[in-house]
Amino acid sequence: MKMLIVLLLVCAATALTDAAEEQPDHMTGESEEPSIQEAGSGDNETAVDSSIQDEAQPDEIKGEPFVPEGDVMAEGDDLTVQRSSGCSSGWTQYNGRCFLYFPTAMRWADAERNCQSQGGNLASVHSYNEYHFIQGMIARRTGGYPETWIGGSDAQRERTWLWSDGSHFNFSNWCRRQPDNLFNQDCLMMNFTENKCWDDNTCSKYFPSVCAKKL
Repeated sequence: MKMLIVLLLVCAATALTDAAEEQPDHMTGESEEPSIQEAGSGDNETAVDSSIQDEAQPDEIKGEPFVPEGDVMAEGDDLTVQRSSGCSSGWTQYNGRCFLYFPTAMRWADAERNCQSQGGNLASVHSYNEYHFIQGMIARRTGGYPETWIGGSDAQRERTWLWSDGSHFNFSNWCRRQPDNLFNQDCLMMNFTENKCWDDNTCSKYFPSVCAKKL
């Protein structure tokens, strides 16, 4: 009788062990599904990547104009005016020449000699655009439009105006009723009267000047 009971207990224990081994994983408390923390970590990585991508995008994608480095222009600069290594320090390039305003007042001949010592001449002017450029250069330097020597003269022959750099006198911007040669005026001055035009003046008078030289 005892032997029979023992056999029954052994059979029952074996059956329970087999049943436990055949249970699926979800019944044992283990799961192949990622935990909430693991799933969330992937979302965090995506958010970080998106922010890095936003920072790396050029400005125009964000709705702002994108200006490549090196193409930024100084405020107030004309498109035809260029700062160039071809001109000496302090000079400004325009249309193949370098220009410089000298604020020291000198007689016309002394101003021309000063320009020659810089490798140029008193400035010749060949168009309205060039004249307006020179006026703008003076205004940026002085804050105004002072009367200034440039390179025109008719000292060799009255009413035959020549540029000291030898270029053709193919443009003029004389004020009304000028040149008048009043008291033997043989040298050309710019920014005369409120119209900022040209006047012939006495060469021995003292004015600032503009020099120009070729690149």
